Amino acid sequence: MAPGGFQLLWLLPVLLRVHSQCGETAKPLCCQKTRLYVLCRDCDLSVFPRGLDPSVQLIDASHNFITNLTVSDTSDLTQLVHVDLSSNRLQLISERALVHLVHLHSFILASNNLNQNYLSNGKALLSLWHLGTLDLSANKLESDMAASYLRSLPSLQQLDLSRNHITRLSVGFFRGVPRLREINLEYNYIVEIEEGTFALLRELHVLNLAMNSLLCLSTFSLTQLWVLNLSHNALQFFVAGGKLDEAYQLQTLDLSYNQLAFLPLLPRRSSIRQLNLSHNAIACLAGNSTTAEEFTLKSHKQVRPSVSWSVSGTARSLRDLDLSSNQLGSFPLRLLRGLSSLHTLRLASNCLQDGLVELTRDCRLLHPMPPPSRSGAMHRITLPSLKRVYLQGNAIHYLPPRFFDLLPNLEVMDLSFNRLHLCRSSSAYKEEPCLAGRKNCTAFNHMRHLRHLSLRGNNLSVLPSNLFHQTALTSLDVSENRGLFMLEGTLEGLESSLEKLSLRGNQMGSSEVTLPCLKGLKIVDLSDNKLSNLPPSLACSSLEKLDIRKNCFLRLEEVTARDLAGSLQYLVLTGNPFNCCELQWLEIMEASSVTILDLDKALCFYRGIYKNLTALVTAKDTLYPCLHSTHNANLSMLVVALFCFLLLTFVLYFSLKALRFIRNRVAPVPSPSCKTKGQDDIAVL
Repeated sequence: MAPGGFQLLWLLPVLLRVHSQCGETAKPLCCQKTRLYVLCRDCDLSVFPRGLDPSVQLIDASHNFITNLTVSDTSDLTQLVHVDLSSNRLQLISERALVHLVHLHSFILASNNLNQNYLSNGKALLSLWHLGTLDLSANKLESDMAASYLRSLPSLQQLDLSRNHITRLSVGFFRGVPRLREINLEYNYIVEIEEGTFALLRELHVLNLAMNSLLCLSTFSLTQLWVLNLSHNALQFFVAGGKLDEAYQLQTLDLSYNQLAFLPLLPRRSSIRQLNLSHNAIACLAGNSTTAEEFTLKSHKQVRPSVSWSVSGTARSLRDLDLSSNQLGSFPLRLLRGLSSLHTLRLASNCLQDGLVELTRDCRLLHPMPPPSRSGAMHRITLPSLKRVYLQGNAIHYLPPRFFDLLPNLEVMDLSFNRLHLCRSSSAYKEEPCLAGRKNCTAFNHMRHLRHLSLRGNNLSVLPSNLFHQTALTSLDVSENRGLFMLEGTLEGLESSLEKLSLRGNQMGSSEVTLPCLKGLKIVDLSDNKLSNLPPSLACSSLEKLDIRKNCFLRLEEVTARDLAGSLQYLVLTGNPFNCCELQWLEIMEASSVTILDLDKALCFYRGIYKNLTALVTAKDTLYPCLHSTHNANLSMLVVALFCFLLLTFVLYFSLKALRFIRNRVAPVPSPSCKTKGQDDIAVL
């Protein structure tokens, strides 16, 4: 090889190194830089951004390939307030890399490899005396590793340790972060929390322990907490520790997706407003256990205790109670009667059935007879504050009149996916209440405050007349009741109040939808039916949104389209066999600026020579097949007419010729052998 070739080989590594360095300096060109902000998100950086203005305050270098953070990277950036290095490959922070960041308040290190070099990395964080927010989520940190990063951060208020490998929280875990206000520990493997772990955190307000493996919490004594999330664990019981008479600031408690077989024992003096007990195994709600010791003793003896909280404390503040997806077989009246502030009750997906057994079993339960009084009035148990009740997904056959008497101010009710039997008339409300309940049917008339009602998926066949008499419904959902028939007068009384109506998935024909003039109606869902025409009464409404997907519409009448276009804002229409040659209604809608949400997917049909063909209604050449098919039809008619004319001419011609032949026919001359004797004699003469 020539000497020059060897020289080039020697220079090759140098050239590659220079090219690599040039590449690294070129990559930050995708960064957006100002005097105060540097945004280098997803720029394929392998090193921390360099050459930055010393006055920069925010750097976002997330979603790159940075592995190290050194003192040379940050020594000039003394004004930094926020640094985001999440989703990199960071594994080493040099000991003095953060010394100059005296104003750093927020440090985001999520989704890195900080389980490596955790001891030295932890030392690097010791200089961040003013750090307020630290995100160490998704770093594969075990318990001791996480603790090494929390040795001394005296100003830290928000800490995120979610999606790590933490299994245990010891007493000294948070000793170096005494001012924490919010901790996120979800998606770990925590099975044990030592007593006193959070004792020093007197400012702690939000604690998230969701998605762990906790079996019990029997010494809960965090009086300063506002929000506690323990969902998706394996809790079998929850007991407030310490003194039950001690005041707690807890407002939101989430115990959903656990294994609770009974209610938690909550502190008597608390301010809980939201309690989520959904997706547990609670079947019993009443009981007399009042102390943590008695509660724990029963639990260890494998006896199912029935524990209720103190009505004098929690009950007065509770506004939202979620008991859905449990095993309740009756309406929890005894529990609810003391909840004077309860606004929303969720009992979906339980075992409620047969008129909510607890209510109908003994009318005296609802109407206890007080001592005789001068007025003779009967004291009634009611829940006047309860305005939202969700009972979907049970096996309820009927709701007795007493049930609605219990809820005089009910506004929202979801009864979807039950087995309701509707009363054919409103006579049940005119009879004695206990006897009326035995009719095993449900009526909604006289519920003056009811605004939203869902009867979806109840296998209803008929909606009786006057079903909603003297109500003021604004939203009604009777969808997914296949074969539903609406009697005339079903929606009578809702002409001015009803704003939203859903008849989706009922497989109703045009003749089965009988609507009055609903002047207030704004949203209608008629999808998944067998409609070929819109109800004429919709012209009375100022509709804003109409859904007619999956029906049998060939067209919309032009008059109907003009009536709707005056107020309609949104239309959904795919899944109909529209005629491509009759899309005048579409032109009317588009001219009125109606937004057709699925116009780009809507198809229409036209008749081809041999079969029906489809096209997008937005296709520019949609009109051509219509003209072409019309031309073919006209040509075919012309050919048929010509053929008939020729055939008639042919028949007439041959008929006339045959007639002429018959008229001109001459008698034949007889042969000699056929002459008679008389004929011979005449010939001789």
